[in-house]
Parts: sequence; C-alpha cells; structure tokens
Amino acid sequence: MSASALGDASGTLKLMSIILASGEFNATTYYNSLKHLGILAKKDENPQAMMLLGKILLGQQKERDALVLFRKATRGSLDFEGAADALVNIGRILLKDGDKKGAEVILRKAALELDDPSAYFYLSKTQAHASPEQKVYLLKAAASGIVEAHHNLGAIELAWAQEKAGVGKEVPVDYRMAKEWFEVAAAEGFGLSMLNLALICKATGNIDEGRKWLERAKKVSGLDEIGVDMQKEFT
Repeated sequence: MSASALGDASGTLKLMSIILASGEFNATTYYNSLKHLGILAKKDENPQAMMLLGKILLGQQKERDALVLFRKATRGSLDFEGAADALVNIGRILLKDGDKKGAEVILRKAALELDDPSAYFYLSKTQAHASPEQKVYLLKAAASGIVEAHHNLGAIELAWAQEKAGVGKEVPVDYRMAKEWFEVAAAEGFGLSMLNLALICKATGNIDEGRKWLERAKKVSGLDEIGVDMQKEFT
C-alpha cells in the first residue's frame, strides 16, 4: 500500500491483485490505488492493469467495458501476469452472449498456449455434449482440481451408463464411474453431485445412504428447496 501510494506501478498492480484475489475489494478504501490502476490501464496501456481493471468492472456488472479492456490487454504479447485470466474472461462473456465459436477460439488459446485449467473447463462448454473432446478438456480441468469438472464428468458417465443399459431392458445400470466422480465433487461441497449421489443410492436400494447425501445437499446454498422436494422420494 505504501509503494502504491507513492505511485509505484508494481506496488499498485500487486496490491490490486491481492485485493481482488481475496474478494474484499472496496472502491472507497482503495480509491487512490484504483485511480492509479486506471492511469496504468488507460494511459500507459499496461496489460496487467487492463486485466485487473477489467475484473473490477466485471464485478460491477459492466461486462461490455470489461470486455474491451480484456481484449486490449491480450491483443499483443501474452507474457504478463493474468494473461490467461483475461482470455478466460473474454471466453466466458462470449459464451454468455451465445458466441460459442468465438469463445472456443479464445479459450483454446488460453488452454493450449497458456495451459490454464479454467480455460480447459470453459473450453469443454464449447464442445458437443459428451463428445470425446469435451471429456478430454474436462479431464484436464479435473486434474487441476476444478470441482465442477468432476461433477460434469460424473454426469457424462451417468448418461452413458443409462444409455448402455437402455430403456426397458433387464440390464442393471453400472453407476460406478459416475458415482466416483460425483463423490469427488461432493467431497468438495458441490451440492448437485450430492443430489445425484442421493438419486443413485435410491436407484440401487441404498436408501439410508441416499438420505445422508440428501441431507448434506440441503445445507448447500440454493439447494435447500430442491432437497425438500426430493425428500418425498425417500419417504
């Protein structure tokens, strides 16, 4: 903070990086540092500063302004701290806008050139559902600990297992692979995986274990009502 107050660029960049990573950014508290960051981004066109300011704008729901900064930051060399983050945010915004092709180009660069785990995860969203390419990208993301990638792999395995068993056939569904992926995600607190585990347990006759997963899922924010509705299936 002292270095930033004295106008040191590296001090401001480091300070803002730490604050944004902590999730405790306050524009009023860090007004002078934020003002300096703006100068570094807009006047000096420092790519890291543009990336950081873009993230601040993104947090303020100013996606169009953030997108402009992320694109400016990555139009040249990607040899700066946060380059992958800027590319991933571009990809996420494009995905939200429905531009899957544009997002794929950007995310592929972040994934294959910068080997960013989150880029692999979002790149998987640009691929056909349950395709070999999607599974490869999810495996790369899962190997780096991205919890939702574990869940999505479980969902793919579950769909494959159900399809293999078929409808109306007397072939039991092999839930083992799906259950393993869901258990990994659930261990990290991913509620949807807990709900899927509850349903798998119910389907395999493990009602007591299913109830336990359901109770855990109900404690996850946003899933309490779903958990209450599912409770009826276990009574």
